[in-house]
Amino acid sequence: MLKIRVPLNPEETESSVDIGDSSLFELNSISVLEKASERTPCCLELRYELTGYQDLSTHLPPIEFKTPGNSFSTELLDLTVQSLRAQEDNELRESFPPLPLPWPYLKWLKKLSLISAIALLGFYLFRKWQSRPKRRKAVLKPLKSFPKEDPHLWLKQQLSQLKTKLKNDPSNELWIDEWGIIIRGFLFRKNCVPATSWTTREIKNTLAENSFVGGILAYLEASDQFKFAPTSVNETSIFNLVSQFIQETEKTLALCGNS
Repeated sequence: MLKIRVPLNPEETESSVDIGDSSLFELNSISVLEKASERTPCCLELRYELTGYQDLSTHLPPIEFKTPGNSFSTELLDLTVQSLRAQEDNELRESFPPLPLPWPYLKWLKKLSLISAIALLGFYLFRKWQSRPKRRKAVLKPLKSFPKEDPHLWLKQQLSQLKTKLKNDPSNELWIDEWGIIIRGFLFRKNCVPATSWTTREIKNTLAENSFVGGILAYLEASDQFKFAPTSVNETSIFNLVSQFIQETEKTLALCGNS
């Protein structure tokens, strides 16, 4: 390494110094590996990294420096190249294979740990998402299909069966309620409405304009009065009441054009 210090005034900067070192870079016996400079409070310090391979000794030419108020120059210097080998040792050394690149264990360990943590977190979130309570879609119940049989024929068959039951057991109060069930079943089949679950008031409000309902509505109300406010009745009164309901139903049915 060659170090040169050039004194400078405090107001002078590195750019104000003219360095004539071109002859140093033109030498064949010496190669300049690196040139560096540093401005200190008192001077400009120059550093030259030198190396030589051909000759064991050489001469460094003078280097000139010019500042705004001064001019400097180094002297001719003798330079000896230092070597660990003897001068007569010209043996070629065996070449060594290139060293393998160092494996960045710590760097790859950090990357592997980060990837593993992300994978575990993703697996945990996926399992948690799978175990979440799923919202079931509302299943629409199919509409209850209405019977395709003729409602008037069905009504006649039901009334005929009720007559037989009344004849065999004239004192059974259940025949009054069964007549109301038959009437609601007929309305269900005739008008395609859920009359089987309607009250008499609902039937009146919905189907009052129906000719059949208008003629039989009073007897539906009478059957409700008997069911919800029963009075002391005997076998004859139950038989007569149910028979009257059946006759009025058949009469109203005939007025609607059915026999």
